[in-house]
Amino acid sequence: METMKSMFFACALLLGSAETFSAENLVLSEDFESQTFPPSGWVVKGTELSEDLESGYAHWSLNWNEVTGCSIAGSGCAEVMSDFKEGQAGISKEEWLITPAVQVADNASLSFTFWCNASSFMTNKYGSFLVKVSTDDGDTWSDLWNAASQEDIENSGLTWPWNKDAMGIENNWQKLTPNVSLEAYVGKTVKIAFYFRSILVNNYTQATLAVDNVKVGNQEIENLPVIEGSTSYEFSNSYIDYLAQSEPMTIRNVGYGTLTITSIEGIEGTDFSTTLDPASVSLKRGEELSYRVNYTPTITGAKSTVMKINTNGGTLSVDLSGTKVMLEEGYTLESFEGDIFPPAGWSRNEGWKTMEGMATSGVKSVTVGGMMTCDIVSPRLDLSAGNGKVKFDYIETTGEEYIDDSFLPSTYFILYYKKNTDTDWTELWCSLDDSKYNEWVQKEIEIKDANGNFVVDDNVYLRWTYEFEMGDGGLDNMVVTDIYFDNVVLPKLYGEGELPLAITTPNPVNGVSNVDYSRLTLSWEPALFADGYELSVGTDKSNPTSLLENEKLEGNTSVSYTIPELEPATTYYWKVVPYNAVGKNENASVWSFTTMEDQSVRDFPYTMGFEGNNGEIPPMGWKNDHEGKGIQMWKSNEIEPFAGKYSASVWHNNAGEVSVLTSPVFAIPETGDIVASFAWGGALCNRLEKGYENEAITEGPISEVNDADGTLYFEIRAVDAADWTPLAYTQDRTKWRHKYVSLADYAGKSVNMRWRFVATENAGVSSGGASLDEIFVGDIKDMPTLAVSEIKKENLTVYPNPTSDYVYWAGGKADVKVYDLAGNCIKDLTEVESVSLEGLASGMYIVSVSCGDSVSTARVMKR
Repeated sequence: METMKSMFFACALLLGSAETFSAENLVLSEDFESQTFPPSGWVVKGTELSEDLESGYAHWSLNWNEVTGCSIAGSGCAEVMSDFKEGQAGISKEEWLITPAVQVADNASLSFTFWCNASSFMTNKYGSFLVKVSTDDGDTWSDLWNAASQEDIENSGLTWPWNKDAMGIENNWQKLTPNVSLEAYVGKTVKIAFYFRSILVNNYTQATLAVDNVKVGNQEIENLPVIEGSTSYEFSNSYIDYLAQSEPMTIRNVGYGTLTITSIEGIEGTDFSTTLDPASVSLKRGEELSYRVNYTPTITGAKSTVMKINTNGGTLSVDLSGTKVMLEEGYTLESFEGDIFPPAGWSRNEGWKTMEGMATSGVKSVTVGGMMTCDIVSPRLDLSAGNGKVKFDYIETTGEEYIDDSFLPSTYFILYYKKNTDTDWTELWCSLDDSKYNEWVQKEIEIKDANGNFVVDDNVYLRWTYEFEMGDGGLDNMVVTDIYFDNVVLPKLYGEGELPLAITTPNPVNGVSNVDYSRLTLSWEPALFADGYELSVGTDKSNPTSLLENEKLEGNTSVSYTIPELEPATTYYWKVVPYNAVGKNENASVWSFTTMEDQSVRDFPYTMGFEGNNGEIPPMGWKNDHEGKGIQMWKSNEIEPFAGKYSASVWHNNAGEVSVLTSPVFAIPETGDIVASFAWGGALCNRLEKGYENEAITEGPISEVNDADGTLYFEIRAVDAADWTPLAYTQDRTKWRHKYVSLADYAGKSVNMRWRFVATENAGVSSGGASLDEIFVGDIKDMPTLAVSEIKKENLTVYPNPTSDYVYWAGGKADVKVYDLAGNCIKDLTEVESVSLEGLASGMYIVSVSCGDSVSTARVMKR
């Protein structure tokens, strides 16, 4: 009996409120533990039912269970329910449970515990649950709290939707304790009613509601946080002295108040550590924090422990365990955990990439999938001693419905080897040899030739190939698998213990011309066994040091360097010398590149329609950059461009991806009303309607833009400045818009401009991209008005120009808008015959007139 009560109490704490109340000056406290119902002073009333519909809880009644306790607390509660028979009879009933009259004092509140099925009440599907209040002894009632109101629920200290716990897991049957303020009734005598109304849906209803622990008065509420989260992690196939990292683990606050960590115990002096920083943890109710556990197995360290996360909301115990695998002497582990892929010494084609969250140890594995053949190749191996073997983990995933005795995929995972003297690769193993799917497999394969003899050579490579084969059945008959590949244990690497290998992959590639001279990044793939690099750059091929001389870059993955500014039309030479504890590899190649002619723009007006060189993007002098894990950058688009044959566009698979198209340097004149104008839209060209005029107003303050909606920005930066300034943005995914922006603040300065696209969550569709065309930079008097293909455009002459007051036009009444050069609409009039510019400062304005099917835009000078 006691055990059952303890189990229930734990469950109630888990599912219900973590608030605790200490009684102080309560004017009402009813827990329905007396078998008298309704309790003294309480009133029950409701809809009269026929005898055949009367049942135990058809009206508010006492639910009493002396043995196990009721569904809320203790042995009794008040409960009411509707029955499907009532629905069949077409009866939607109302049931009232009314408290005695109570006097409301300062800081008084109503608290109660209720239990019900959220799917019936939160959406008012089969039942309505309200708390009502009366100040006139029950003659009239006002709504105080509604279980279907998000505002009421949150104001009473609960989270919305209340059918989900703090972990976000849906559980419709809930036990919760709201606390409702009675501030509006201070000094008054009130009665409170728990009101239940059944709702019929196609003559059906079935809802249950229970109420308990009703309290009115001054209640001190202690909001207690409660910790919950991951309780165990096991590291498998972990190699001694090699770091392994767990998948993301979580802690969350499922209580109230703020959860903080006081200490972490149990991992001191073990092979385990954690990224969880106690000082940084401050979690409100429902908030969650991800962290990882590190495991670096040693020979003497314990391979299991219990990590205790001590908080002000209790202690979370996390069971940690791991294996210990000793690498054989001379063998090397590659688990692809580094930031650079492929790792030093490896090579691959474009198909392979790292993937987080699917690994046998650590965080990452290597994966490929889809209808393409892809290779990844090991570093050079020294098998001169023979007896070479390789180990690796892999998993081949596919839908369960395909796996039966006849299953044969259209994709294969194959391991090959090749000696330097071989003309072709020799197969060692194929995934069809295993026929295991959706489970990790650890392979150990001896590197032997076709005759079964160990390969003996100091110049051997291994290649893992993901091979796709269409087959005779075509696309309809294919079953494509995905491969994840991890924890590769290689035999002796060629050159191990000696100087690092030389760099062979420069970027820019050797001898290339027309390289950008502004903010050029030199890069290379990491060299095997390197601890760092020395970079030299100059204009003398025999001694390329005039710009950089032996610039030291520490770390194997320090494989890039950005030079702020180079001279145009100049040939530069550069070399990278890798080094380690043994010394420097001085046998470094000297590479060259030639910068492009000066692309600075000094002659205006300047136009760019992306038509040159077959629509090449970026055009000469422009830059095309990308941030994130995706592969998309600004490209030329021939599908329904805005004008001409091409427009520039970009599209992404992933939210948050960023693609940037940056102009060359513009030397903005000191005089004139210089503007930048362009056509743009927040979707691919084929999704944008043509025929729309000036977009002269930014949609809202740039500081308030929500990039989750997908945003295309226009930004500017002086060449001597570090930060970009956004001047405009668009999130319009339906229409091409003509945007123009004043550059008056940059008169006399040299600047770059850029169009930066931040992808939206729905970037997987064409409306999630961005497009750009018809760029103009010059004086506003020369600015073109973009063509309006769907509206007949006639010569609506605007006069006088210049003017000191009114502007007129022929053709009668029209709609007119007046914009300043900053793009602000300062007048917006309909059905007028003229517009007054009186009171406006002297200068240039844009006047747009729409009259019937005719549209005209003119630049008007105000004296």
